[in-house]
This record gives sequence, C-alpha cells and structure tokens, in this order.
Amino acid sequence: MHKFIFKILFFTFVFGIVFSACSQTAIKSTNIQTISGKKFYLHKVEKGQSLYAISKLYETDLNAIVIENPDAIDGIKTGQELKIPYEKNKLEEISPADYEKYEIHKVVKGETVFSICKKYSISEATLNELNPSFKNNLRDGQLLKVGEKKAKIPSEGIVSSAPGYEMYKVEKGETVYAIAKKFSISPDDFYLWNPEAKAGLRTDQLVRVGIKKESKDSILKQVVVATTIASDTILASKKASYNVGIMLPFQFNETDLINVDQLIKDKQSFPSTQSIAIELYQGIKYAIDSLQTADCKFNIQLFDTQDRDSAQIFKVVKENTFRDLDLCIGPVYNSSFKVVAEKAKENGIPIVSPLTQQNKVLFDNVFASKTTPSNFTLIETLAEFVVDSFRNQNVVMINSGKPKEQALMKAFKMHYNDYLSIVYDNIADTVREVKGIAGAKTVYSSVKKNYFVIISEDEVYLTDLLTQLNSFVDKKKELNVIGLKKWISLEHLDSEYLNKFNFLYPSSVYVDYSNEQVKKARKVFYSMYFSDPEDYYYQGVDIGLYYLEALKMYGPDFYKNLDQHKKKGIVMDFNFFRPSQTTGFDNRSLKMVRYSDYKFTKAN
Repeated sequence: MHKFIFKILFFTFVFGIVFSACSQTAIKSTNIQTISGKKFYLHKVEKGQSLYAISKLYETDLNAIVIENPDAIDGIKTGQELKIPYEKNKLEEISPADYEKYEIHKVVKGETVFSICKKYSISEATLNELNPSFKNNLRDGQLLKVGEKKAKIPSEGIVSSAPGYEMYKVEKGETVYAIAKKFSISPDDFYLWNPEAKAGLRTDQLVRVGIKKESKDSILKQVVVATTIASDTILASKKASYNVGIMLPFQFNETDLINVDQLIKDKQSFPSTQSIAIELYQGIKYAIDSLQTADCKFNIQLFDTQDRDSAQIFKVVKENTFRDLDLCIGPVYNSSFKVVAEKAKENGIPIVSPLTQQNKVLFDNVFASKTTPSNFTLIETLAEFVVDSFRNQNVVMINSGKPKEQALMKAFKMHYNDYLSIVYDNIADTVREVKGIAGAKTVYSSVKKNYFVIISEDEVYLTDLLTQLNSFVDKKKELNVIGLKKWISLEHLDSEYLNKFNFLYPSSVYVDYSNEQVKKARKVFYSMYFSDPEDYYYQGVDIGLYYLEALKMYGPDFYKNLDQHKKKGIVMDFNFFRPSQTTGFDNRSLKMVRYSDYKFTKAN
C-alpha cells in the first residue's frame, strides 16, 4: 500500500495541465511594479486560465502566488489582477565535472517534479539541494542533477550485494505486492527490509526479498537494532507544563462586526469559517480539561490566523510566544500552514495540520503531521474494503469519462487488483469497468449482488447518472452504490437515491451519537451554546486527546514516534505512517460509512 502514497501529487499536476490547456498561448505581463518594497508582475487573468497555468507561465511556485493574493485560494476570475512575485530565473549550469560526478536528467515535455523524483528515487528537497537555482520550475530541455553516479547494477535477478540478504532487481511495472507474492513474504517484511521503497519502486532497483538461511539469526538481530534506532528513542525530559498553540481562523476582527440578532432574524447561519474555528477550539479545549492534572498543565496560546493576510501570519511566527511552543495545532489552510510549518521546523516545534488532505505539507519536515488522510489513502482504503467485502459479487466501476477523475479511478483499479493478488492469491481482474448508463445496464447481474463504484464528485454528472440508475432499477432489482463522502453535501443530489442504493463511502470521521463518550462531549458543548455541535467539534476532541496524551506520556519528543502511538478516538482513529525519514507523519486511518434506512452507520 505504501508505494502509492505520493502518487496523488502526480494527479495534482495532471489536473493542472488539463485545466490550463486553453491558456497555453498566454504571455507574461510587461507591467512590473514595486509594491511595499517587493517587485511584482501585475497579471490579468485570461478566460480559462488556472492558477497552475499562471504559476508555470511565470515560472514560480503556486503557493507564492496564493500568499500574495489570498483571495485566489477560493478561485480566480477572468479579468482579475494578480500580483506575481518577480524573480529572475536561470537554468542550472551543468559543468563537465558534474557529468563525471552526477546523474544528469534532461527534462522533456509533460514531465513533473514528482515524476522525476520518483524515477530517480529522490525527494523534492534533494532535487532542490542538488540544483539550487531550480526552485521547482521545470522547462523543456532543462538539465538537472538527480543524484551521484553509482556502480552499474548486475543483470541477474537474484544477487548478493547485501550481506545476509537475498536481493532482487525490480522489473518494469512490478509492484510491492507482486514482488512480495513472488517470494512468499509479507508486504510488512518487505518494507521493513526496504524502507526506501515507501517512496516507490523503480525499474532495476535492488531490493531485499529474504534473509539467507545461514545468516538469519544475525540479520534478525540487526533488524531489531535498526528498528530500535529508527524509532528515535525519546531523549527530551518530560515537563510539568507545556505551551500549546492553537492557530485557527477565528477572524476576531470580523466577528466583532457580525450582527447576531440580524442573523437570527434572517434565519442565516453563523459564518462557516468562524464556526469551524470555534468548534475545533472547543473540542481541543474539552481534551485539555480532560487531561490536565496538578502535575501536568497545558497553557493555551491562541493565534487568530487570518488566511487572507500573509503579513499577519509572518508577524505571528516571529513572536516569542510562538517560539516557546511545545505543540502547535493549525493553521487549517494549506497556504498559511506552509508558512507556519517552516518556522515551526526552524524552532523544533511539532505542528499538526487538522484538516488538510494534501501530503505536500509533510515534505522535508519531520516536525509536521496531518490527521486527515489524503484522497489517495481514501481510494486505497476503499479498494481494500471492496475486495474484503464484495470480491465474490458483481463489482462494477462506472467511468465518468472526465479527465480529472481518470487518475483516481485508475488508482482504485490498480490497488484493488494488487490487494486481491497478494491477500487472496487471485490474479484475475475482477473489476468490470463501463461508461455511462448503457454500460451499467449491460453488466448488471441477476444472480449476484451488484456494487457499482463511482469515483466522481461532479454534481451534474452524478445527478443525471443516479436518476437513470433509479429508473433502471425497479422493485425486482437490487443495486448498491459506492462513492465519495462529498455526495451527501451536494445540493441537487436526491438523498432518496442514496438511501435506495445503500450508499457506501470512506471517511476519516464517523460520529456515533449513541456512543457514551460522544454523548458526554456533546453535553459539555450544549451547556455552553444551547445547540448541538458539528463534526468539527468531535474532531477537535480527538485531535486534542491524541496529541496532548502523547505529549504528556512521552514528553517534547513525542512527535518522533507517532507511528508507534496508535489510538482509537471517539469519532476518528490514528494510525500514522511516515513515507520517509525526512518527512512528517500522515494518518492513514479511515472508516467505511453506509447510508441506509435514512441513517448513517459504520460499515466496517
């Protein structure tokens, strides 16, 4: 499973390329101005242009554009003027000596930073370190150093280049699951012997696939020692009190202007951003009150991170109160989290991203962790659940035909078959793939249960498809639909269809209102606000309980061992995985939820 974790970055680049197709002829603005001491291009957004296309046009980082134009995080419009950081970029110069020492890669059209890093099994940080003036700006024909030259790999499949281990040379297209099956080992053992494989496999890579019989005892001892060292034994002493920073978009300056009486009169909701912030904070506060004791205190430092004000965020991270933190929870949005996480890294502060799904916030920062699994982890979990539960039934994937969704559908099918192969020793492709209602009707089975997998979030497409499926499935027919959580919030998607099709979806959060701990937490919230909380409150409770308990139990260095601190919360679970020794931890725990009989229940 772990080999798939960074592919989602590839999907991001693919989507950007698709969205920017209609603006390939755009040219740079010649309007260059100095604003507050910094030089900017002033760019007018053309029809159909995406932020990705603009970042490529100006050869600059997309996040740099968002930081200077905070409104852009919610989307851009034709005619909108953007400030683009002015930077003089130049290609990395490659000397004859470099050719002797390094592997050199020539960038070709369509390549991405992720694909290059995967090809040579290096991180983005390493690529930037080898090419200081690169700055993640790819250009056709560009030459990049991608690692020091190594001795040629022998041509044989099994080689003895690592004492005590049987070695294998990876063939083109092989997966971890395929190799594990070939040598009758578990994927867990494979990753234990080859931790670098968590970032992906490449053709001709040498991997350990077994322990030589005569060396088994000595190697096992080495593995135990290596595992102990890799776990980063806690060094820092526990403390009597800890400073916990909570960085959320409270927007206090705007909240003062809100007319609560008018909101009630107009039957409007409290602004969503503040609601999310308040509920997360109250959940974390509940956790603090539950864990705080006389010999262990938690001092809360609140930071109102205005995501639309980059200057305010930079000001916050320079304060002494920030530098003195033992733990920082937030910010919630990627643009501001990236800025704060860099400063947290400089000051050795563990930092938690409570809501973002993007794995890129973990890159090159061992102090960072995120509690919401990525979309790709979600797809992997969904595939495994479908295999475990319905492999002997009629499983059909309906392809939406939409370009931006193809990568996720392909990922589902690939992981489904890999998992089926290694866990159930079945090499046959049991997922049928069709397009549209016509294809769905063709493969419908009258003798097996039907499970239609639809990996799409397009409201218009889904509304039309489910309406047609409803017309097709009469009282004598049965159909189960598997999709994504976003469906339940789509305004025009009929909930009657979801109920009729026993809708199943993966989610990081499931609130069981009959759970006694949920009831207890809800009672506290209700006593303060006389209303029931949303899911964000319960997420705040679990995040607070997990991290503060770890801080209390292990001390300031708790962040080094999150993968060893597994825990089931009241609405979400924690099962952390670190893709490499230079990145932070990603939570990979998900639940399957079913909507049937007009109520949500946990399916797994």
